Amino acid sequence: MVKFNRELLKRLMAENKINGSELARRTGVTRSCVSKILNDPNRMPESRFLLTLNNIFAGYTMNDFILNEPSTFDNTEQAATREAV
Repeated sequence: MVKFNRELLKRLMAENKINGSELARRTGVTRSCVSKILNDPNRMPESRFLLTLNNIFAGYTMNDFILNEPSTFDNTEQAATREAV
């Protein structure tokens, strides 16, 4: 499962003294959208937002903001379900 690395963004914002309003201004999204990105663990920002972060935080790429987490789906459950059907 792919997730957004919001902890990295929060850390970079703090290090660079950028608040949510300023990030919204620099990325071209609303303050509400930035708030959802920062607080909703299931929210994945659009690629253009991620690309803008590359310009704001030099040295970081779009891939730095993406986490690949293992799926919580158990393959044994899938096999058991198929056998039961």
